[in-house]
Amino acid sequence: MLMDNDKNIKNFFPESLRNEKISIISTSSTTEIKYNFKLRLIDLSHKNCKLGWLKCYDRKDRNLWEKEKQFYYDIALRNWHISNIVECIWFEGGNKYKVQDGERFGAEIHNRLLICYALPGEDIGILSDLISSQSDFLTPESVIQIVKDIEVAFNSLKFHSIIYGNIHMDAIFIALLSQGKKITALLGDFSSTQIFDDAMPYPNFADLQMNDYSNMKQLCDALLAYCKFKILEDMTTTDNSLHINNVAISYSSSDWKTAQDWDLVYVNVDS
Repeated sequence: MLMDNDKNIKNFFPESLRNEKISIISTSSTTEIKYNFKLRLIDLSHKNCKLGWLKCYDRKDRNLWEKEKQFYYDIALRNWHISNIVECIWFEGGNKYKVQDGERFGAEIHNRLLICYALPGEDIGILSDLISSQSDFLTPESVIQIVKDIEVAFNSLKFHSIIYGNIHMDAIFIALLSQGKKITALLGDFSSTQIFDDAMPYPNFADLQMNDYSNMKQLCDALLAYCKFKILEDMTTTDNSLHINNVAISYSSSDWKTAQDWDLVYVNVDS
C-alpha cells in the first residue's frame, strides 16, 4: 500500500478542481446516512454547475475517511480506470468551504471530514433512498440495470485485485435521466476497500473475495425482495400506471416477475 500525505493528495486533486461554491439541495432520507447531502457544485470561474454528493465523516471516524482518500489516491497514482464507480473531486479535512443555507445545514457539516463526489445526470440519489420512497425510477428494467451496473463495478475491482469490503444499498449511487426514466448505478463508499498488488502471497485474499461475493448476493436478494413486494402490490391494486411525460406506462406483475427471475439467475450463477 502506498503512503500518502496532504501535499500528494493535492497533486492528484488540485485546487483548480475545487474552485466552486456549494449549494445543498437536500439530505438523505435514510437515518443511517443522514450526513449525506445532494449538492449543486457551482463553478465560480465558468459560471456553470453540476450535481454532486457530499459525504460527511465524524472526526472519530477519521480512519475511514483516510481509507477512502487513500483508495482514490492509489488508483490515481496507478492510472487505473475502475468502471462504474463515483468520481471523487475533492477531500476536505478543515472548514474552508462556505455552504449556502448555512443555518439549515451548517451545523451538520461543521467540523466534519468531507468527501465530495460528482455524478452525471439530471438528478442523483442513493439506492436505499429510492427503495424506501418507492421511487417511480425503480421500474423492472431499472432494477435489472442496477444489478448489471454494479456487476461491472464489482468485476472491474476484482480485475485489479481490489477487495471492496461491504457492498450495500447506501453505497450505490443512482444517476437519473428524466427522459425515459433511464438510470445509471455507480458504486461509492470505499472506506473498507483494500488493494492487493499480488493476490497470491495473501492467504486471506480468497476469504475476503468470497465475502465480497456474499455481499453482492445480499444486494441481489434485497432487490429480489423489492420485486416480490411490487408483485404483491400489483395484485392488490387496480391502477399501477406510471405517467412519464404524460404518457401512461403500466408495469404488470409479469414485468416484475421477469426482473425477479433475472435476478435469481444472477444470484445462482455467483453463489
